[in-house]
Amino acid sequence: MEELIHEMATKLGMSDQTAEQAVHMVVDHLKKVLPAPVAEQLEAALACNQGEATTTGIGGMVKKLFGS
Repeated sequence: MEELIHEMATKLGMSDQTAEQAVHMVVDHLKKVLPAPVAEQLEAALACNQGEATTTGIGGMVKKLFGS
């Protein structure tokens, strides 16, 4: 998730701290509005991708949204 935060900050011209807050806000919102099984998969995808260069899972999906 750190890579996603840094990429968001760079591409959108914001600080890493602001990007981190934005990412957490989006993830928290998604976990509230998605059906429980999907929210659990989101949480699992984020947990398994921490500390890795992500090309799959939620990190990879979000990176595609930013054109990487």
